[in-house]
Amino acid sequence: ATHKAEVLGGHLGNYSSLSKPHIVRSDRKMFLHRAFAALILLAPLALLPSTHAFAGPAPFARGVRLAPACSGGVLRGQGSTSVRPRPLLFGVRMSESGGWDDAEVRWEDPPVDTTARKATPEELKRQFLVAAAGANRGLAAAKEQRRALLDLVEALEGVQSEKSGGVAPNDDPELLGRWRLLFTSAFDVLSLGAIPLVLPGQIFQNVYERDGEGMLTVDNVVELSPATEPILSAMSFGSTLQLVVTARGVKQGTDQVGISFEKSRLQPLSLMGQDVSALFPPLDVPLELPQDVRTATDIMAQGSIRTTFLDEDMRIARGAAGNGLYSETDSNVFVLWRA
Repeated sequence: ATHKAEVLGGHLGNYSSLSKPHIVRSDRKMFLHRAFAALILLAPLALLPSTHAFAGPAPFARGVRLAPACSGGVLRGQGSTSVRPRPLLFGVRMSESGGWDDAEVRWEDPPVDTTARKATPEELKRQFLVAAAGANRGLAAAKEQRRALLDLVEALEGVQSEKSGGVAPNDDPELLGRWRLLFTSAFDVLSLGAIPLVLPGQIFQNVYERDGEGMLTVDNVVELSPATEPILSAMSFGSTLQLVVTARGVKQGTDQVGISFEKSRLQPLSLMGQDVSALFPPLDVPLELPQDVRTATDIMAQGSIRTTFLDEDMRIARGAAGNGLYSETDSNVFVLWRA
């Protein structure tokens, strides 16, 4: 056993004495190979002038040269429009004489058209319908939501004003018909939401022609129900009272209609889920001024409304403010959708 250990130790000593020079020779050979490869790769950089320096590795682009420095926030290329700075993607090229030209930055991307495309009326209408969701005709609109809706109203009105050769709103047959209220900023309509124990339902405006040139009949229709109507309707016990305010309208100019109120009517429609419109007669309340005090200016004195946008689906109108004037800040806005 002792003899075998001595023999084995001798062999291990021989292997260790032979392995150290072998490892040293291998490391030296690998170092020489790497140094030679690096020398070949870096040799072309020795041709560059000492004033040029790369900010970082960048791929070479054909026909593009490097600038030592550039100033300003806009970079301009030869024969191209100004573009915004982008990450360094450039190369270098040799002049015809064999030397290196004074280089410059030149982007080869085509100029980008940054002209903003105007939204079409259909796109604006879709945006308005989405923004009006949950506003409950303006009764439940928060300040930011109301501002967004009014901005879309102004955009649609701008589309109407840009129309050339179109039919004036007062001459357009699309003005007539039954319209459902989508949104309003008018205080008299918004105040319906403050009536105790009452829930405002659908609100309509019906516009019809009547006898006489330029004469119209305008019916403002409001459906009123108990505050518990959602629960009662689910159990088929709903009740609805309809309020109709009728006005005489006269066309004035191309887009304005003067309003003179004639009467209001209260009509029960349903009671505890049963149709009672035939059982209870409507209650009419006259609103028209007596004949002996009426003047030719009564229509203008009582109110007027101006159509600012009109197509086959949507109608936007502005009611005059308390001073009888229209403006984008204090006039009452009505946005209606054809029913």
